[in-house]
Amino acid sequence: MKKTLLSFAAAAVTLTAAAAPAYEQQWTATTTSSQENVTRASAATAVDAAGNVIAASNFQHKYEVVAGTGITRTGYATPTIAKYAADGTKAWEIKIDGSVNVVAITTDAEGNIYLAGTLDGVCSFGTTSGDAIEKAGRYVDDSNKYTYSQANSFVAYYNAEGAVQKVEVFIPEALKAMTGQAGYGNPMSKDICFQIGSIAVDADKNVYCSAYFQGECHVKGADFVGYIDDLMGYSTIGMYMWKHTGAGASFKIAPDGTVTALAVMTPDGDQMSTEEQCQVMSVNATVANGAIYTTFLGNGEARLTAKETQTIVNDKHTYYYYVTKVDIATGELTGMATVEGNDLGFFPIAYGQTVGNISAALADANNAYIVGYQNNDDDLEAFVVTAPMADVATATKAVNACTVDKATFNEMFNATLLADGTIAYAAIGRHTADEPKPADAPEGWEPSYESGDRTGTTKGFTFSNGTFADFPAIDNAYSVAAAGSNIVAVAAAVNSTEVKYLKGTKGNEDGIASVAADGAAAEYFNLQGIRVANPTSGLYIRRQGNTATKVLVK
Repeated sequence: MKKTLLSFAAAAVTLTAAAAPAYEQQWTATTTSSQENVTRASAATAVDAAGNVIAASNFQHKYEVVAGTGITRTGYATPTIAKYAADGTKAWEIKIDGSVNVVAITTDAEGNIYLAGTLDGVCSFGTTSGDAIEKAGRYVDDSNKYTYSQANSFVAYYNAEGAVQKVEVFIPEALKAMTGQAGYGNPMSKDICFQIGSIAVDADKNVYCSAYFQGECHVKGADFVGYIDDLMGYSTIGMYMWKHTGAGASFKIAPDGTVTALAVMTPDGDQMSTEEQCQVMSVNATVANGAIYTTFLGNGEARLTAKETQTIVNDKHTYYYYVTKVDIATGELTGMATVEGNDLGFFPIAYGQTVGNISAALADANNAYIVGYQNNDDDLEAFVVTAPMADVATATKAVNACTVDKATFNEMFNATLLADGTIAYAAIGRHTADEPKPADAPEGWEPSYESGDRTGTTKGFTFSNGTFADFPAIDNAYSVAAAGSNIVAVAAAVNSTEVKYLKGTKGNEDGIASVAADGAAAEYFNLQGIRVANPTSGLYIRRQGNTATKVLVK
């Protein structure tokens, strides 16, 4: 008898196994800094279409600003970029000489690699063949003695063999309206910065980034101009201060280097007192199905510009997540959600208050996901915003309290979308107790509760079907990336990083196994979630990649 499949629903539904799949560690690879006085390590990672792992290891260290002065600062120095085969064999390794922090990595279908991050001063992008490429960030003065604190950004293009192809830089300038104003342009206050935080690439090798910025940044094809109002007023410490009214943007870089702004949000309205201050505090973006989904974290009044500009007015004492959908071909804003965050209290952005951060933007065939952490009174919590692509305005937010053991959640650096639709995210915890200084601690050592707990108490989490859960397989990870049904997690110690390749195994014999998202064969399950090899007449769930629909077999 001929079988007929009737689809009952066009929208995808999330299916979860009765037990989470387990993971077995397959291999590790460690990178140790050769720099002196290293105080902290961080990482970024990605997996290409062939399953190769690309990992960046960043290192912070203490150094003298000018030799002999005794004035020190913390900066980044000489990150290492390495490529590993899926079995752990190292294919190549290069270094970027200079003060560089690689924050995001992506690859295209051919295995070309795109790095994004921030830089200070003169930097040399290493290569496996050909000549290195030297680029320089903006200095505070003409003497080249003092650099801005990671205020400049770059996008570096490498081929699959590790040869550098080109490097685009984004160097901010002072707002022209503020030139010559006393107290403006302080590098420590980031009055002038352009900091890329995410990167993606499409089939035509167009690169998409998001960036937080202050001041102005003028590049080929685009002008990013921030906003700063008049004086904040006479402060409690007895001096006038400028308000730090940050802005955010997402943009496209064409293969010829032309930049197109896609979504830009800047503060607006009266900024004349601490109680009324508005700003954009964080931004991240993801690309899917011909659209870019950019999320801004901000409060109060703002201007949102895609193809046209509109004004947003919200409470100054509450922060919001603005999820925007922009059609890349037309530049038009085609959807937007305003998701309420938490109360900021009487002083909206006063005294360095921690508000939160948009740590990752992810997408599957049906939804965009915004992952990060937020302030809730004196505690911090993780959140996931789910925005249906068909109707972004219906976005919802789920929250997870993140006090676990002796580590209180304070930052989330990275998240990834697994093949079964689960979000896995890497969290760095803040140690709640004082940590004694080790006898062999290097000069400039800082306690781990300031930079993330490195003693085994930080946690990995998952989010699936509206539920958060502990994910021990990625405890202590700084960066995570999906490799089909496997996971790459990069842990960061004080002066080293460790890449861990974790193989996914079947977690429940009667549950639904993970399948590859791309090119996956259709599988059928009864309504109890049990796989059926040859469905007969009746109602089933058909799963293909990340999409699942109810079907009737006749």
